[in-house]
Amino acid sequence: MRKIDIRILIPCYNEKKTIIKILNLLKKRKLKYLVIDNNSNDGTREILKKNKINYKVNKIKGYESTILYGFKYILKNNPNFDYIITLDADGEHKINEIKLFLKTLNSKPDLVVGNRNRKNRILESVLSALFKIKFNIADPLSGYKAYSKKIIKDFRHYKHNLFLTDIINFNYKKKKLTNIDITSPKRKGLSKHGPSFQTNIKILKILFLALLK
Repeated sequence: MRKIDIRILIPCYNEKKTIIKILNLLKKRKLKYLVIDNNSNDGTREILKKNKINYKVNKIKGYESTILYGFKYILKNNPNFDYIITLDADGEHKINEIKLFLKTLNSKPDLVVGNRNRKNRILESVLSALFKIKFNIADPLSGYKAYSKKIIKDFRHYKHNLFLTDIINFNYKKKKLTNIDITSPKRKGLSKHGPSFQTNIKILKILFLALLK
């Protein structure tokens, strides 16, 4: 049986305090990774260079564009992968929980969603409840997900400005979706997604679109 080929994709913006620790943990587990720096201005890129880290720069600001940049880069340059696991660079995602994803991938799902035990906003909890009922996705805003190559190719056909929740546009009933429970410590500092008001507006848009589906 062929071993599943996994790539770890890490969107990164101003994470000089945490990024090397995360990458060292990935190296210990001999996992292939790619860092996409979203034009950091705090010295993150200098640290990546100094430590000879495999990274690329996405100059278009935004979480979604950074993830998509990484998807497209891997599709073009390392097309033989089976899954891409995304995780944040701020240390909120526990590296040892990658084993939960790897265990689940043996059943060949299209999308695995890491369901956080703690949501950062009330609106996130509301959105998660709706998505669980309608699409069997327990935590649509989680940054800890495993995407099959098929799902990644599908994403190229949609607009991606709402935290990659374009699953609401997919024929989701034909997709195999799996949820796994992950731990999420209380956030330290401000969200890298932008101002709280702007984030809440995006979540409301997602709610509206999901209700129409």
